[in-house]
Amino acid sequence: MTGKFKVLRRQRIRLRVSTPPDQLTHLDEIFPRHLDSQGSVSHLHPVAGPKTETTTATSSSTMYLLPVRALNEVFISACMSARVSEYLISLDDGPQARQKSSGLLVCTGTGSSSWYSSMNQVDASLVSQLLSLAGEKRTPDDVASIVERFNRGLLFDAASPNMAYSVREVVKNHVFKFDSPRGFAKKIRLISCMNDAYLSIDGWLSIPFENGACVELSIDPEDALSVIDFPDST
Repeated sequence: MTGKFKVLRRQRIRLRVSTPPDQLTHLDEIFPRHLDSQGSVSHLHPVAGPKTETTTATSSSTMYLLPVRALNEVFISACMSARVSEYLISLDDGPQARQKSSGLLVCTGTGSSSWYSSMNQVDASLVSQLLSLAGEKRTPDDVASIVERFNRGLLFDAASPNMAYSVREVVKNHVFKFDSPRGFAKKIRLISCMNDAYLSIDGWLSIPFENGACVELSIDPEDALSVIDFPDST
């Protein structure tokens, strides 16, 4: 090769799970299951792969390194969006908190321009309302500038060693307390408190995340993709 170019390093998310890797399947092969009055689950439609037994994850649980890495994002939730997602979460080996939400999205810098950005963007109407409540009078151009700066600030470098996380519609009350529904972490650990839940990887692969299952998300430099970028010479 001749000419000038630069090498970009796109970090990816590594997943260690207590669910055996042979239960990885394509996302379009997943179907919701029926919960009976005792909280047991039964399939409404067949699901590919062996069934997952309910287990209790502990520090001594066997953890498996999945053979795939997430370039964009990992989404963790109940199979049906109408069901509450419940789990225990720890950030960077910090204290564990119980959380209810509509799901948790974790992304890389590469993925920050996609689903993560769409989830967290603000619009002019919201910014105008907040400024009005604060007694601030701004022109439409000022509001548009604030919106643009905030939304642009959601994006971060694909080479960053950090993961961004965003909790969808987090439940906050005296029982469920979580100070940071959006932020950055180098390591995220979750234990499922759900039946019929899944981890979705880059929108095409999925693995069961049943009650008691554990997952650890992290970024390891050796997993990064090397991308060659040729500047436009025109």
